[in-house]
Amino acid sequence: YAAHAAHIHAALTDEARPTAPLEDLDWLLRSVRANAHNMSVQHDPAAVALRSPAATIGLGMFFWLHLANHSCVPNAFFTATSACGRDDGAAIATLYALRNIDEGEEVF
Repeated sequence: YAAHAAHIHAALTDEARPTAPLEDLDWLLRSVRANAHNMSVQHDPAAVALRSPAATIGLGMFFWLHLANHSCVPNAFFTATSACGRDDGAAIATLYALRNIDEGEEVF
């Protein structure tokens, strides 16, 4: 991450470089790696139930969602829905269990 941060830092304009210290860029890249999820966003909560095509495909930063691990045989899944009336890209992620998950059992 340090090498990528250095590359980004070097590409900034002279005016912008002091406002984005190298250490902050490194921290940002590490945070994105730990907390970001590829996602498609349904802009209408009713559309999720109808399995309509997603209107937006992007990268979402959901702080708690990163606690669920990956599995080829998952016991949970998430959906993301944009907040009604907002067009700033804000979305809400909801994690759903595919089966009963015992206390202490890993969510994946």
